[in-house]
Amino acid sequence: MRTFLAIDLPDPVRAALVQVQDALKPEANAVSWTRRENLHLTLRFLGNVDVPMHVALTATLEDTLREAQPPLLTVAGLGAFPSMARPRVLYAGITCLSGALDSLQRLAENAAQHAGLPPEASPFHPHLTLGRVRYHARNKALTHALHHTAIPPTDAFVADAVSLYESVLGPAGPVYTRRKRLRIGCW
Repeated sequence: MRTFLAIDLPDPVRAALVQVQDALKPEANAVSWTRRENLHLTLRFLGNVDVPMHVALTATLEDTLREAQPPLLTVAGLGAFPSMARPRVLYAGITCLSGALDSLQRLAENAAQHAGLPPEASPFHPHLTLGRVRYHARNKALTHALHHTAIPPTDAFVADAVSLYESVLGPAGPVYTRRKRLRIGCW
C-alpha cells in the first residue's frame, strides 16, 4: 500500500487555496492542479508499506504523538520548486505560529525509520502543493502571477492530528484514502 503521513487542512483553508489556484490558472498552462480534497501538509512520504510496517508505524506514532504539542499553523505566501523562475511544483507556504512543526515532522520520520523505512533523503520544507507543472519550461507569466497573487486571509488552525493516507494513482490523478487518524497531544 502506497502511503504518506499528513496534516489535514480545515475547509476554509482549502477554499482559500482553491481561490489561489483559480487566480493562477489563466497564466499556468500545462499544470496538473491538486484537487481540493487532496490538499494537505505532508509530514513524511512513506512509499509502499506492508502490514507489519503499518502496525509498527502507527503504534510508534500513537505513543509519541500523545506527548507532542499541536502546532498552530497559518498559510503564508506562494512559491515554486525548484525556483520561481523555473517552476515545477507550485505551492503555498506554511508558517508555524506556536508549537513545533519541525518536531512533529521528526516524530513522523523517527516512526518511519522505527518501522524499517530508510531515512528521508530530502530536508523537510513545509508546503501545500497546489499543482505540478507538466513540463519544465520558463513561463514568465506564471512567475509574474506567483509574485503578484495573494492568498486570501484565513484563520490560523491547530494541527491536532496526523493522518495516515493511502494513495492510489490513476489516470485522473491520485485518490487519497485516510487509513488512520492519530491525535496529537494528551487525550
